[in-house]
This record gives sequence, C-alpha cells and structure tokens, in this order.
Amino acid sequence: MLHLVNVDADHHQVDLLARPATGREILSPVWGPTGGWLAWSESDGVEGRIRVMEPSGELLLEQVGFPAFCLDPSPDGSRLAQLASGPLGLELSVIELSTGATSLVARGAPIYWAWSPTGNRLVVHVHRRVYIAELAVLGDPVVEHELLTDVDRFLCPWWSP
Repeated sequence: MLHLVNVDADHHQVDLLARPATGREILSPVWGPTGGWLAWSESDGVEGRIRVMEPSGELLLEQVGFPAFCLDPSPDGSRLAQLASGPLGLELSVIELSTGATSLVARGAPIYWAWSPTGNRLVVHVHRRVYIAELAVLGDPVVEHELLTDVDRFLCPWWSP
C-alpha cells in the first residue's frame, strides 16, 4: 500500500493513495521535483503499470507496460524516465506526462543515465557506448549524439550545471 502522510505542528493525517490488487506490489515511488505529483510502479512480476497522481488523489496518468523498478523525473517535472526489464533486456524509456507518449531511449546493460537541467536530453551510458539522447517529441525516434564508443569500464556521466 502507498500512504501519504501530511504533518504540521498541530496534527497529522494519513491518506491511503494506492492499494495494489492482490498479487501486485508497489515499486519505486518518487515525487515530482516540485511535489505536485507522485509516481510509482505496480507489478505482478509480468505486467507493470505506471501511475502518476496528485497529492489530492487525482490520477494524472496510468500506463501499462513492463514492470518498471526505477523511476526518475525530469528536473522540470514534465517527463518520467523508467527502467524496466523487457523481453530483450533492460529498457530505459521516457514518458511525456501530459500526453502519455513514450520513447525508448536505450536497451542493454549496464545502463546509467542523467537528465539535462532542462529535461529535454539525457546523457546515457549503455553497454559500451555513451551518448546524448535528444527528446524533442516523445513518441518519435530518439536522436542520438555519440560521445564515446567501445568504453571498457562503467561510467556515470553527469551534466555540468
């Protein structure tokens, strides 16, 4: 179950936000960067479901797919990266929260990514490659700008502010 606890100086209130169906579990809850929404993944081990909800309980987005175990909001809160185990291995995809459009960004392992400060690009290390993924219009193919190839050790690239 997923609960939201509101605490102030005088009292606290516990609200039940989500109760998964029997046989499903809640994974990787994460707040949007401004606290305007909460996202989480639900899974029965085969099918996954991403849910995005306002603190009031209003459901903003629900999307069915592979079970995601890592969710990462963009700095501006408009997008949500998700890492899931698909039939061909680890898959990193990004969801546009206003439309539900999704783009596959990377497939493989090991995998690491970091958002640009504006939230329109990711720097990605997957397998032996490091590249910039341009996320202009989600749902369209991602444009890749190669940075490094044939990398022989795992890197954790990051954006400079």
